[in-house]
Amino acid sequence: MWAAWVGLILTGVAGSLAAEPTRCCLDKQYSARLGVVGEVLADDPSNAAFIDGTINIGLDYYTDRYGMISHFTQPDGSVKTTYELRDYATRRIYTRVNNDTCTYKDMESFDVMRPPCIPESATYIGPSTLGYGHQSMNLHTWSFPYQTGVNKTSQFFLSVTADHCVPVVETIVGEIGGVPLEESLFFVDYHPGNDRLHNLDIPQNCQPAPSSRK
Repeated sequence: MWAAWVGLILTGVAGSLAAEPTRCCLDKQYSARLGVVGEVLADDPSNAAFIDGTINIGLDYYTDRYGMISHFTQPDGSVKTTYELRDYATRRIYTRVNNDTCTYKDMESFDVMRPPCIPESATYIGPSTLGYGHQSMNLHTWSFPYQTGVNKTSQFFLSVTADHCVPVVETIVGEIGGVPLEESLFFVDYHPGNDRLHNLDIPQNCQPAPSSRK
């Protein structure tokens, strides 16, 4: 999938000499469902793992909150469900895995809200088109570094619609949580506004995570 998407990007770049567009901004509040595919990389091929799942996300740049409910298929075929809320205003992360108790912990110092606009550090990869004719969608793709760990920076590729800056595809190459990976996320059911952001409410009855207890 990663190779196919890179091929799509390069096809768009090779086929156009369009000037670099103005860096655009996403909606300040939105929700979406993401289809996720990728691979956890490892020196030992037996430790590599395929990434397959879906994530329902909600972002609110007015309250500095980012919430997600993910469902990922595990190597044994089971599905792991994780709820996570990142409250950047209070620098706290709330997590619940499957039906376990909700816990919270402090954020790492490097953890910041993802940028609402294409950053100045971004490199314009080029235009591309999904679909054909009247059923096509024109995209602009950008690449930029994003810190995903202590002294760890991953490369993000973000494709947005040319007319309204709606995210369509995001690819991550690097490390997340200390795990090297290549991962592509496909946005569907995108919805601007705050009427579907209930997962951004602070959960009740959460306990300090074991590592956070004094």
